[in-house]
Amino acid sequence: MEGNNNAGAFVASVINQKSVNQNAQQVLVAVAAQIQKVYESQVGFSTNDEMDKIKI
Repeated sequence: MEGNNNAGAFVASVINQKSVNQNAQQVLVAVAAQIQKVYESQVGFSTNDEMDKIKI
């Protein structure tokens, strides 16, 4: 009987670890997407160089 309890606890631990890993991956994906948006906005702004000629 004790062996079954250990096996059940191990399976529960594995399932719990999978759900924790999935949540962590979702958070990392959200953070990476936000960083990419910020990076694109900063780089897009800094490289937006319009060489307009102004006659005085």
